[in-house]
Amino acid sequence: MKRLLTLIPSLVVCIGAANAGTINTYSSESAFLSAVYPGYYEETFSANNSGLSLSYSGNGYAYTVSDSYGLQTSYGWLQTIMAGDTITITITSGTVTAVGADFFAVNALAQPRATNITLTFSDGTIKTIASTTSTTTFTGYSFDRPITKLTIVPQSTLLAPRAAALDDLVFGTALPEPGTWILFSGGMGLMAFVKFRRR
Repeated sequence: MKRLLTLIPSLVVCIGAANAGTINTYSSESAFLSAVYPGYYEETFSANNSGLSLSYSGNGYAYTVSDSYGLQTSYGWLQTIMAGDTITITITSGTVTAVGADFFAVNALAQPRATNITLTFSDGTIKTIASTTSTTTFTGYSFDRPITKLTIVPQSTLLAPRAAALDDLVFGTALPEPGTWILFSGGMGLMAFVKFRRR
């Protein structure tokens, strides 16, 4: 019995270790959405808007997008007006553990151009995406804890100015990984067995 009791803390540690950091990365929207609970919110930025801060909401999720020099959606996606600027997304409502979008960069003529894009999430996770000349290169991430903020910064130089852009932005709640359920179920079963044995 004592041995079983000492196994429980170890199992809890294993469960915590299995949930540490980013859960998964997805390179297609279909794969990402299959790992997200129904009721997610996807914004296509089809309405023409501009300003230093823009607000969006749907399905219980809400967020603001801001940039010090301004944002626009004139081309059917969201982008900064100034090259090299940072897009900051602050989630104001809803528990977000899954984030995905078409992340890319454009030149002064709003043409997609290759460069590196750095994503920094509120939990400290930093990801770099090698963007291409496409506006439909989807990348998604799921996390084990809520995300409250995301910043997007393109690599930009004087000779190759790049503005951050994104489209089809999805916020949602990630489905648990199969391994997490197995560990959790095993831990619960073990604790129930110990409780039964004590009787």
